[in-house]
Amino acid sequence: MRDPNDPRDAGPRIGSPLWIYLTAVTVAGAAALALAAVSLANAGLTTLLRQPLLPAIAVLSVIGELRPIVTPGKSRPDSADASLMFCFAALLYWGFPVAALVRLVTSVVTAAVGRGPVFRTAFNTAQYTLSLGAAWLVLLAAGIHPQPLAPWTPTTGRELGSVGLAAVASFVVNFFLVSVAVAVHSRAPIPATLRKELPYQAFVNLVLLSAAPLVVVVMGRSVLLVLRSSRAAPRRRWRCGCAPRWPRRSRWTA
Repeated sequence: MRDPNDPRDAGPRIGSPLWIYLTAVTVAGAAALALAAVSLANAGLTTLLRQPLLPAIAVLSVIGELRPIVTPGKSRPDSADASLMFCFAALLYWGFPVAALVRLVTSVVTAAVGRGPVFRTAFNTAQYTLSLGAAWLVLLAAGIHPQPLAPWTPTTGRELGSVGLAAVASFVVNFFLVSVAVAVHSRAPIPATLRKELPYQAFVNLVLLSAAPLVVVVMGRSVLLVLRSSRAAPRRRWRCGCAPRWPRRSRWTA
């Protein structure tokens, strides 16, 4: 929930370096989201919404964001969001426009429940959209073209390799955009911030992203199987030593 005494909930001063950076990322993300919306308008979104699978993935993504995975030795702000896995799975299965829609719904619902500040919600939505867009470009370069009405599932080792490269691209963009925001806000050196957070964040986020192809395979079978499989996933804590907000580094929030 939003803390009224948290100074980070106050919007950055207009014209400050932080304000300029957040605005630039938000505008870039809004442009990418607009392109996704235009593509969806002509890609059979209405038909897709009448099917239970897309709403189910959106709901699971929201739940994954609201109920983060807290690893041993870490606090809630350092927790991992399973929504990352579901959004990336939507990207692989339906393509960028649908994944951007799922991410937008996840961010808006989470912000509404937590009463998060608008400027941070806008930034988080934008940087997630840009990271998904980076992964989408990698998939396109590899000849993988999932469509809302023509979903895709990996069938060969080469395709899984392309998915791995897309996951790396998504992580790199997400990690860089959020870490720079954290560094500018705390007035810390950007390289030092990147080096400090990289090992842990790379491990946890890439673990979640690597599980997305499994979700995609299940999505191709049955929506009931997706829901059943999600119940077996970890809910609050991982028992392995296996995650970011503001400091949750996969997003810029409190």
